[in-house]
Amino acid sequence: MKRCSFVLAACAALAQVSAAAQTLAHPPTPGAASSTATTTQTTTHASSTESLRQKIDDAFITAKAKAALVGTSGVDSSNVHVSTETGTVTLSGAIPDLRQKDEAGNVVRRVDGVAAVRNALDVDTARQ
Repeated sequence: MKRCSFVLAACAALAQVSAAAQTLAHPPTPGAASSTATTTQTTTHASSTESLRQKIDDAFITAKAKAALVGTSGVDSSNVHVSTETGTVTLSGAIPDLRQKDEAGNVVRRVDGVAAVRNALDVDTARQ
């Protein structure tokens, strides 16, 4: 079951990266109307490229964090949602006990590229 979850997480991350790469492959074409228009479009393209790179980085961090959680024995990550924005990973959903919540946060903190972890997991003792 954990292997299947890992494969699904990896596929989802690859789909996000693929969509982002397609956007990068088709940048806006600068118009020849005026140098001001060209400068504005070039600046817009540069900032959209940086934004796209951040989205790709975040997608990879999310995939690595999900894989790390799935690969950690003693942590039931089946109801854990992972999202990343500018390197900050948010864990949400439910987990059976406080020890697993703390361990999930610690596991994700050790993932390469993670700047911070926001552990918003709810402890659901009914799942024990």
